[in-house]
Amino acid sequence: MTEPNDPFLPAADALGDDGPLRAVEAEITVNADAHACYEAWADPRGIARWFVDRAEGRAEAGASVTWFWDAFGYAVPYQIHEAVPDERLVYGFEAPGRPPGRIEIDLHAEGGGVTRVTLVNHGFRDGAQWDEEYQGVVSGWQMALATMKRSLEGFAGQARLDLLITHPATIDFARTVTFQRTGTGLASWLGESADLGPVGAPVKIESTDLGTLTGEVLATTDIETLISWEEESGTLGLKTFRMGPMGMVVALHASSWAWSEADQERVRPLLEKAVERWAQAAEEGAPA
Repeated sequence: MTEPNDPFLPAADALGDDGPLRAVEAEITVNADAHACYEAWADPRGIARWFVDRAEGRAEAGASVTWFWDAFGYAVPYQIHEAVPDERLVYGFEAPGRPPGRIEIDLHAEGGGVTRVTLVNHGFRDGAQWDEEYQGVVSGWQMALATMKRSLEGFAGQARLDLLITHPATIDFARTVTFQRTGTGLASWLGESADLGPVGAPVKIESTDLGTLTGEVLATTDIETLISWEEESGTLGLKTFRMGPMGMVVALHASSWAWSEADQERVRPLLEKAVERWAQAAEEGAPA
């Protein structure tokens, strides 16, 4: 999720061998104070409550941390360039074959225990051949920040368990929102529902596999949708992305701050059935 040739220069100024670079920007307002928001990033237990599977190391200036996504066997090390408690964090990142980059997190206390969290992820190559990667990161940060908000506002201090279930699918990004957010599209694989509205709109889906699912829309992008899942004290993400040699996949990403490991295994086959239905529906074409 990162990458400029000097991680302390704005991405627009970084040219080098990688050509011009660009940055991802995202922002969210959270009903939690700046200290709680800071700890959600700096504390390895805090960031595992909403983003990574686990983390090692506390984010302190001059230290290093590692974020782990165990389902993919993926680990990302970062150097901490700045750490101003309750105000700012800057992570630096380097990997072979990629321009170096950084993630800047700034916390703005808005009063009344409300914090505006801004994120700038520098170092992405510019050009049409890199647009899919870039848009994937743009979307990913929108989903991640909305999950952080859900964690801090509803389940502060509670550990999270999650499941990501994928299935190869004949689908493209232009069609995926139809399956994710229209009543007709959702009925073709997940269950009966009205069209999903904007962020904050209520959700009720009578799912073939998951039962009654109620909540609200938490985040939407051109390729993903995130809703709260009240029955499971969590969230449900509807995703489409390219997964290496497997090609395009559809996916459900469920998180809960109340699951036991037994609950996690109870839900797994239900998600697998739902994702298989989605792939089948995509194979049959876009809903009318």
